[in-house]
Amino acid sequence: MAFPVDEKYIKETELKVEFPTEYKTKMIKNNGGELISDDYEFELYPFFDKSDKKELVELATT
Repeated sequence: MAFPVDEKYIKETELKVEFPTEYKTKMIKNNGGELISDDYEFELYPFFDKSDKKELVELATT
């Protein structure tokens, strides 16, 4: 199960490249998961989330 991620963690990862807006929007809502098209299937690896672990546990149990 993937969790939302704060945009600041995505920006930390971008370095010298900027991810497409649609990709960032999807990852902010659901950090990780799959992307399936007619021709391809992609596994989207989550961004490292440095937020409070207690907050993540509360999010998972709601």
